[in-house]
Order: sequence, then structure tokens, then C-alpha cells
Amino acid sequence: KHDFLPELTGLLEKYAINPKFLELEITEGILIDNMEETVAILEQVKKMGIGISLDDFGTGYSSLSYLQILPLTTLKIDKSFIANITSKDSVEADITDAIIALVTKMGLDTIAEGVENEEQLDVLKQIQCKNTQGFLMGKPMSTELCQKLLAGDKDALLTNQEDA
Repeated sequence: KHDFLPELTGLLEKYAINPKFLELEITEGILIDNMEETVAILEQVKKMGIGISLDDFGTGYSSLSYLQILPLTTLKIDKSFIANITSKDSVEADITDAIIALVTKMGLDTIAEGVENEEQLDVLKQIQCKNTQGFLMGKPMSTELCQKLLAGDKDALLTNQEDA
């Protein structure tokens, strides 16, 4: 942990990366060892202009207190809430709606993980979730396809409607 910030700064300089285009994704597991030290490091990362995303929110020991303590910019809602979001009288839809409303009021972005079909996407749009992640948007890709996509070849993107 002690060499993380200097190493991160060195990599930003070496590769001429604008910090505003970078987001570090953390899980609650990193908080278990030393919450105070971890929060201090994350505050420095945020001061550098780098976003901080808490992954898999709603699983494990996730706590609303993390939203008070951590210098987050984004909250990723776990796919377990998204899987049944289209079911009639879905508790998951209500929970997801409440999470999005809460963190939006706090000024955080949200990302719904595990979006696999248009129906899920429609529900998420209705409850104002602006960012989604999952097979509907794109499947895991080879290095070659990633390079093609980054070079501007939109046909390289593998979506849920295609065979990978």
C-alpha cells in the first residue's frame, strides 16, 4: 500500500494519462485490512482527479456507511439485483430504484452490472440509471477485437445478439 500512490503517479506520467479518464474500481474486501489507511489513500487518488468506483454494492457486507466514509464517484449495483428486475412486483427493482435515488442525491454516478436484455435496460432507464454494464452492451473480447474497437471499428464489438 505504501508505494501505491507514487507508482500510480509514475504510471500516469509515463503513459501521459489524463486522470479524469481513469477510474479505479474497488471492492469492499480492500476495506477489511485497514479502513483508515485505505480511505486516506483513496482520498489522495480522488484529489488526483481519478474516479473511484465501489464494485458489487449490495452483496457481502456492503453497508450504507461506506457511502459516508469512502470518497467515491461511482457505485456499481451488483448483478444479483438486476437479474430479476423485470419480474412483476420485483423487490430488486424497488431496491435498485432506491439505491439509484439515494446515491444520485449524493452526487454519485451509478452503474448497473449484469444487464443482459432490453427489458432490464428499459426498467433501468425508467428508474434513471444512466450507466449499464453487461452482455447486452458487449461481451468479453480478445485483445485483437479490443484493438479494432479502440481503432474505431464498431463492428468489432460483440453483443448479446451475436455469437462470440
